[in-house]
Amino acid sequence: MVEESHDPMDGQASDPTQTPGKKAPFHGRLIRKLALVFLAFIAVGVALNCLLSYVNTRSTYLSTQTDRLSQIGDYASDSILSSVDISDEYESWIENRTALKTYTSRLQAYSDSNRLTAQVEALTTKIAEKEEGGEDATAKREQLAETKAKSDAAYAAYTYLSVEDMLSRLVSKFEVARISLLKAYPQTKSVTYIAQSEDADEESDHTFLEDEARPDGYEDLWSVVQSNEELDEVAVSPDGSRYLMYVSLEDEDASWVLEIAMDTDEFNQSVWNQMFGTLAVSFVVFSACLAGMLVILRNTLVAPIETLASHVREYGRTKDPGMAGLIRSEKFPSDEIGDLADATESMIDQIQDHVEHVSRLSAERERATSELAVAHRIQLSALPPVAPPYTGQEGFRIAASMNPAKAVGGDFYDFFMVDERRCAFLIADVSGKDVPAALFMMHAKTLLRQLLTLGVEAAESMTLANNGLAQNNDEEMFVTVWLGVLDTKTGKLDYSNGGHNPPLMRRADGSVEWLRERSGFFLGSFEGIEYQGKRLQMNPGDTLLLYTDGVTEAIDLDEKCYGDDRLHDLLASIDPQTPAELVEDIKKDVAAYAGEAEQADDITILALRYEG
Repeated sequence: MVEESHDPMDGQASDPTQTPGKKAPFHGRLIRKLALVFLAFIAVGVALNCLLSYVNTRSTYLSTQTDRLSQIGDYASDSILSSVDISDEYESWIENRTALKTYTSRLQAYSDSNRLTAQVEALTTKIAEKEEGGEDATAKREQLAETKAKSDAAYAAYTYLSVEDMLSRLVSKFEVARISLLKAYPQTKSVTYIAQSEDADEESDHTFLEDEARPDGYEDLWSVVQSNEELDEVAVSPDGSRYLMYVSLEDEDASWVLEIAMDTDEFNQSVWNQMFGTLAVSFVVFSACLAGMLVILRNTLVAPIETLASHVREYGRTKDPGMAGLIRSEKFPSDEIGDLADATESMIDQIQDHVEHVSRLSAERERATSELAVAHRIQLSALPPVAPPYTGQEGFRIAASMNPAKAVGGDFYDFFMVDERRCAFLIADVSGKDVPAALFMMHAKTLLRQLLTLGVEAAESMTLANNGLAQNNDEEMFVTVWLGVLDTKTGKLDYSNGGHNPPLMRRADGSVEWLRERSGFFLGSFEGIEYQGKRLQMNPGDTLLLYTDGVTEAIDLDEKCYGDDRLHDLLASIDPQTPAELVEDIKKDVAAYAGEAEQADDITILALRYEG
C-alpha cells in the first residue's frame, strides 16, 4: 500500500509599475529664489553699509562738533573777559544779590544805572555847593550814599544780565542747548552756577550761586580745571542726555569754567540726517544692480534650465526617445548648463537602451521561468504516481516527499515492484541545481530502474549505473544514491549506499539505529568502481527512513544546522502510525527549526514500514 505526498512549487511573478505624479511647472520659481537670495544679500549689504556709515558719520560729526564747541567756548570766554572783570564783578554780584534777583531786564538795569548815576552826580554837586556856603550837608550825604548804593546795584545787575544775554545770544546763534558760567572747586568736587543762558528746559535752569556736587562722571571737567587745557573730544553727561565741552577762564582765586552743552538727541538726529542721503543712494545703486543681475541670470541661467527641465518632464511623462534629439537641437550656452543638457540627452539615450535591454531580459526571464515550470512538472511526473500498478500490495507501506530549493531540484526518489514479492526503492541527491541537475537526475533514475527491472542485484546495479553516468560526463556531475530491494514476504533487505547520507532504522520496539555502512563512492565521477552489497533483516513494525542532506543541513537564522542528532532524537521520540505521518512530522520539525531562514537545499524524505 502506497502513501505519497508531494510539495508542488507555487510560482508567482510580479512586475509592479509606478506612475509618477505630474508636478506643476516651476516657471519663475528659480528666478524668485534667486531674487530672494539677492534681496537677502542687499539687506545684509545695506545693513552693513548703514552700520559703517553711522560709525564713520558719527565719528566725523563728533570730531566736528568737538571743534565747534571748543571754538564757541573760546569765543564766549573772550567775549566775557573783554566786557567784564570777572573777579571784581563777582564780588559786586554777591554784594548786590538782591538786585540781581529784582531786575529781569538788562535794559531796565542799564536805564536805572544811568538815572541813578546822574542823581549821584547832582547830589555830589549840591553837597559841594552847601559845603562851600557853610551849610550842613549831612542829609544830602546820606541821600548820596543811598543813591550811590542803588546805582552800584543797578550796574551790577546790568553787567550780570549782560553776561547772561550774551550767553543766550551765543546759544541761539550757534544752536547749542546751553552755556553756563561756573566756578569750580576741585577740592570738594563741586561747582557754583554764576550765569547761564536761557534754557527751554525749565527743570535744568540754575539760579545765581546755586551749588551742585559733581563727584562722578565729570572727570573731563576736573581735568580741564586742573590742566587748563582744552578737551580732545566732547564729554558725555552721566545720564547720557547731553554732550559737554569745558573751557576754562584763568582767575587768581578760583577756577572759572564755561560749560557748553548740546543735546545728544539733536546730535543723533543730525547724524541720521547726514546718513539719509548716503543710504538712499546705496539703496538705489543696490536695487539697480539687483535688477540688472536678475535680468542677466534670467536670460543666461534660468531660461535655459527651465527649457531643459520642461523637456525632461515631457520625457518622464511620455518616455519618448525623440526628446533626446529635441534637447540636442536646442542652443544651450557653452557652459555647465550646456554640459548638463549634453549629459541629459546622453542619459535619455542610455535609459532607452537600458529599457530595451531590460525588456529583452524580461522576455528571456519569462521564457526561462516557463521552461523551469515545465521542467518542474516533468520532474514531478517522473516520481512514482500516487496510485501505482501494485496498489493493494500487502507487506509494506511507503511514503515520500520532495521540496526543491529552486524551481527544479537535484533530489529524487523512486520505488517500484521488481517482481511479485520484491520492492525496489531508492533516494538520491545530484550535485548542482536547476535543469542540468534535473537532466542528470533523470538519466541516473532511468539507468537504475532499467537495471533493477532486469533483475540485477542492488550492488551490481550501482556498479553498472556508475559506469554509464561517468561516460561523457563533461559537466563532471555526480549523484549520491541509497538503493534497497525489500523481499516483502521474508523482510530481507538487500541494499547498497553510494556516498549518500546514512538512513535511520526505527525498530518495532522504538529503538533507533543508524545504517552507516557505505558500499562505495558516489556515482558518475569515476568508472570501474565495484560497489558492495549489504543485507539486513526487517521485522514487522520496523520503519526505514531515507533522506537527503537538505534535512540535516537545514539552517536557522543563526546559521546553525539541524543536524543528525536532532533527527535521531525526533525519530526516537515520536510514534507515527504510518510512514506518511512520519514524513509530515519530520517536515514540520525542520520547518519550525529553520523559521524565517531561506531554504538552501532540496529536502527529500522517503519512509518505508515493513508489516510482514
